[in-house]
Amino acid sequence: MPRLADIDLAVVAEIIRRIEAGEALKQEWLEAGAAPLSDDEKRRLRGAFIELRNAQPRVACTAPIQPPCGVKPIRSHSMGRRGPLALLADKGHVRLLSYSQTIGEPDVEMKLVGVREATTFPGLCSRHDGELFRSVDVPSLVRPNSEQVFLLAFRSVLRALYVARWMAHHRSRLADTIETRAPRSMEFDMAIAVRAHLAAQKLESIAALYAEAHRQQAFGAFRELKGLHLPLLPFAVSGYFEPNWEQEGRPLLPPEKGPRAFLTLNVVPSEEGSVVLFHYPVQFKERLDGFLEPFRRRDPWDFVDRTWEAALRYCDNVVVAPRLWDAVSQGLKDRILEFCSATRDRQWIAVDRQAISFFGEVALYPSA
Repeated sequence: MPRLADIDLAVVAEIIRRIEAGEALKQEWLEAGAAPLSDDEKRRLRGAFIELRNAQPRVACTAPIQPPCGVKPIRSHSMGRRGPLALLADKGHVRLLSYSQTIGEPDVEMKLVGVREATTFPGLCSRHDGELFRSVDVPSLVRPNSEQVFLLAFRSVLRALYVARWMAHHRSRLADTIETRAPRSMEFDMAIAVRAHLAAQKLESIAALYAEAHRQQAFGAFRELKGLHLPLLPFAVSGYFEPNWEQEGRPLLPPEKGPRAFLTLNVVPSEEGSVVLFHYPVQFKERLDGFLEPFRRRDPWDFVDRTWEAALRYCDNVVVAPRLWDAVSQGLKDRILEFCSATRDRQWIAVDRQAISFFGEVALYPSA
């Protein structure tokens, strides 16, 4: 195991900077000073990765109350089980966009999972989950009020917080495992672990911001862009993300001071009229204008396709109706998964929206 004195912290900082900037980290650059993994190393690491994937950080109920709730959280649904998940499900299953954490598995796939497990995370205890999210899980969301929009966003943030905690826990153990079972340059492994811990710390503060806003009922401190009365959409989303680019690939410059701009995206399919909600703190309004402006155009089909592209580009909590996924061509499936895989490292990949759009291949929408 290398000593801290053997690690070039300047290299670690440079890797983190490149990740934050959304640069594509070239494989030959990452492997500078270290040979590629051998087949034996890959075999030994695969078993370790499977074990690590099931490793869980310590969790507690994240209800916005003081003093904090000490009850163990349940597996909360980040999307309404009786609403969008039930609507999209086929024989109790949905397709969940899944990214591999293990050598030897598909990089990206639309995995068939049971509705009981889909989109769940250990966020709140049973009591507080029911109390906090009842208003977005039971009544209709066709005309959501400001509190319902806020709660959908808050739930997306709480799920992102759990994922960030899991990644920090996972990456720290992964760095140790790689050095033990497949020794090589430590700088990249440390950079990934540090980056994960920084992301977790940031999500802690963002979740605290939303919790305080909920306690104060300060829903006016946020803004949203809504798409209402849309046709029955064949996908649902609950995601937190920090866009690196405007819609056509122009860099969204990070601030000189303060946090990067972030927003949440919730797509709620409904037979009464599907809803799309972008939600963000009012302080980011000007910074996000370049990203959100194209969504304000009046063509609903362009809006739907842009929403679908944003979900694939930025979000890791996307559910698709199995009957739709089974109905489209293999070519469309391949293009969607290849696009997700290419953007996984947060780099900009130009795409023809029509090439990854469901519209036109299956008769789920009326003619534009």
